[in-house]
Amino acid sequence: MTGPLLEVEELRVGFSSDRGVVQAVEDVSLELDEGELVCIVGESGCGKSVTALTIMGLTRSPTTRIEGSVRYEGSELLDAPESQLRAVRGPGIAIVFQEPVTSLNPVQRVGPQIAEQIRAHTTLDKAETRQQVIESMRRLGIPQPEQRWYAYPHELSGGMCQRVMIAMAMSCSPRLLIADECTTALDVTIQAQILLQLRSLCDDHGIGVLLITHDLGVVAEVADRVVVLYNGRVVEQGTVRSIFEDPQHPYTWGLLGSMPRLDRPRREQLLTIPGAPPEPGTAGGGCSFLARCPHAFDRCLEEPPLAPVPGASARESARCWLTPDERRHLRMVGGDIGLAPAGDVG
Repeated sequence: MTGPLLEVEELRVGFSSDRGVVQAVEDVSLELDEGELVCIVGESGCGKSVTALTIMGLTRSPTTRIEGSVRYEGSELLDAPESQLRAVRGPGIAIVFQEPVTSLNPVQRVGPQIAEQIRAHTTLDKAETRQQVIESMRRLGIPQPEQRWYAYPHELSGGMCQRVMIAMAMSCSPRLLIADECTTALDVTIQAQILLQLRSLCDDHGIGVLLITHDLGVVAEVADRVVVLYNGRVVEQGTVRSIFEDPQHPYTWGLLGSMPRLDRPRREQLLTIPGAPPEPGTAGGGCSFLARCPHAFDRCLEEPPLAPVPGASARESARCWLTPDERRHLRMVGGDIGLAPAGDVG
C-alpha cells in the first residue's frame, strides 16, 4: 500500500441541541501509517473521543453534522454506505472503548462475546472460532484462557476486562486499532503491560494504533507521533521527541509544565494553565486558546492556521501566530512555559 493507512482532513463534527449546532470537533487533520503509534492528547471535552467515534462511523445520526474527509487505505468513509462500514469494522479498523466493564455485555460470558465478532467477519466453524478466541486471549496475556471463556465481566478485574476488549478488537486481525483511554483507572503495573502490548502490535505485526489519552507519561512511553487537541482543533502535532523537547504551542507548554518531573527541584510547584476550556462551540473568533494564553497579542484575535514548523519535518505543525524564535525565547525566559504555579491562579 502506498500512502498513509488513515487520513483525516479538516474534520468537523457538530451535534444539534436546543441552542443550535454545538461543534464538538472544529478542525482535525491527521495521518497514521502502518506500524505507527500516534497519540491524540488534550483535556477532557476537547474532541478526542468524538474524533475516534467519527472515524468508525459511530456518530452518524439525523442530528449530527459531519464535514471533512476520513480515508482508510485511500477509501472515503464519511459518505460510505453502512454496508461498507460494517465490512471495514473488525478486519480493517477496530476500537477499544474507554470503559471496558460497561462496554461488555454483563449477562454474557466473555468468550462468546469475542467469538461474535469473528463469526460476523469470517466463515470459521464453531470449534475453529473458539480456538481463535482462546489464542487471541492467550496472546494478550490472559491467564488460563480456556477457563476465562466461561467468565462473566463482573468476575474479571478492570485490567483483565481491558485485555478482553483488546482481544475482541484484535480477533479479526485489523490493520488499524483505535484505543480510547484504554489505560485509565488501571494500576501502573497493568497499565505498563497493556502499553507494552500495544507497542508490540505496531513493532511486531505492523498494525497502526491511534491511542487517545490525557496522560503525557503514556505518550512519552509508547508514541511515535503526537497530535495535541484543544477545543476541537489540532493546535500542534509532531514527533514525540519534538513535542517534549521543542514544543511550539503555549497550550502544549502548559500540558508539559503541569507534569511532575524528576529533574525538577523537589519543592518547585507544578505549573497550571489559568482559566478553563471554553464550552464546545462557544470560543468565538480568534485563537481558541486566546483567553488562557499569557502570550496573546493583537493578532491572536484572528484564527491562526495550522502551519508547518520551519525547519522541521513535513508532519510537524502548530496553530500559533508566534514565530519559532519568539516561542523559544518565551520558553527560555519563562522556564517551561511561563504560566502560573499551582495555587497562584486567582
